[in-house]
Amino acid sequence: MRSGKEEGSGYYEPRDWYPYDKAMELLEGKGLGGIYWIRIARGTVHYRKEESPVIYIGASETNIRRRLKAHLEKRDERGVCIMEQAPPSELEVGCEIILDRGSVRSREQALLGAFQDQYGELPKCNSLQLR
Repeated sequence: MRSGKEEGSGYYEPRDWYPYDKAMELLEGKGLGGIYWIRIARGTVHYRKEESPVIYIGASETNIRRRLKAHLEKRDERGVCIMEQAPPSELEVGCEIILDRGSVRSREQALLGAFQDQYGELPKCNSLQLR
């Protein structure tokens, strides 16, 4: 997992993608914060401007794995939406680790705004309202 582009430079995705279970394994015990993307491994979602396999963009200031586990267990409406798109075996996760915890939320907001600019709407399972 690697760092992506700098904040404010438009929409981007991570270079490396992992099956959901492999991402959970790689993040085990690490306590890493940052931004994560979830996409359908095969297929795309039709958005207003173009198609994308990305169904969710999320962030955690302290533990990405904990958030992925909560989605897997359908603990909230986002998790239910994600798991309704495809079984975990057909989902992939990409991460951008951010060491400056104070910048995680603003970077997530900027990335969601850039996704909305490029695709015409937020990812299918994001319920976050941009401020």
